[in-house]
Amino acid sequence: MSISLARQLRLVLFLVCVLATRTFAQTPVERQIAGVVLQADSHQPLPGVDVSVNDRRTVTDRDGRFTLRVPASLALVELTLNGFYPLATTIDVRETDVTTAELLLVQRSTYSSSVDVVAEQPTVAAPTAVAVASAEVLRTPGALDNVFRTLQTLPGVSATEEFGSRIAVRGGAPDQNLTIMDGVEIHDPYRLFGLTSAFNPETISRFELATGGFSPKYGDRLSSLLLVENREGTRSKALDGSYYMTYFGCWVDAAGVHHADPNDNCLPGCFSQAQAAGLCKSNETGKQCEEKTVWFTANNGRFGCLSRLRIENPKNGKAVVAVVLDGGPACSAEQKIKKAMLDTSAPVFNHLFDDGKTWTTTSYVHVVEVDGSTPLGVVR
Repeated sequence: MSISLARQLRLVLFLVCVLATRTFAQTPVERQIAGVVLQADSHQPLPGVDVSVNDRRTVTDRDGRFTLRVPASLALVELTLNGFYPLATTIDVRETDVTTAELLLVQRSTYSSSVDVVAEQPTVAAPTAVAVASAEVLRTPGALDNVFRTLQTLPGVSATEEFGSRIAVRGGAPDQNLTIMDGVEIHDPYRLFGLTSAFNPETISRFELATGGFSPKYGDRLSSLLLVENREGTRSKALDGSYYMTYFGCWVDAAGVHHADPNDNCLPGCFSQAQAAGLCKSNETGKQCEEKTVWFTANNGRFGCLSRLRIENPKNGKAVVAVVLDGGPACSAEQKIKKAMLDTSAPVFNHLFDDGKTWTTTSYVHVVEVDGSTPLGVVR
């Protein structure tokens, strides 16, 4: 009996040890994953992010930090937060804990897609656009070389005042008309309180008036769009020739006395171009511009605005470089003497011809167009 009881006790102890060993072996080893969740672009901590590994789950605190106990394995960590793309990444915790994990979430609004629709630029004018040649402006009776008076002869265009240049297109107000010259908006396309136009037809290649259907890139005007394109001039090839010379404009002599040509208004036809090029200041008048420039000439119809000319008296060898600031002389004057004429400022004329005369048949000069960077003044 005692022997049998002893065997039974040993058997029970053996079974207890076996069961205890199996229970211990089946208990999984756990590791710790800890870290911080940040916003991808700003690296600011993200609170409230749901962090999960299988059935283990936690939420980041206000500093974006989290701690999670997981089985020792290649843990698949999943992060979700409203307004951000979800993230799933693998962290190896088979051998040791990971306590410095840094995970980044990308905001959904960070990315966007767009489609660019590009069409070829139309090669013909819109049906509502009317092209006006410079020659037509010069031929219009009573226009006085004023393009706005020529436009008043078109259907749907009327003058807003008897002597002014401002126009009303299809019943709109004058401030609903937009004027663009070579891609630049001209805020005040009038001169002399609206009596004349700011554009010299002899220096313009074409005018185009659009009374509707123009592109929204031109702004928010409702009535019309006037496009003005300047002539290209002759910058690609020097234009030389012989001319008879006279003078015009406003100038200041060596004694500081101001002079003015009684037949000239001292408002250069290339005034706006001179201001844009920095030759004259925006707050200067045409008279101040001419007096400051000193060395200037006309004939923008032949040479183009702001071209620079080397003018030489072949008899005495004196020469001056002057910039083209104005139009003229009139074709009638050239037809009268049957010679080409060149209008210059008085300082240019006086330097080349020191005989005190104005125009004579002896005021003969040779003109060559030079580079635009050539300094103005007396050629030494």
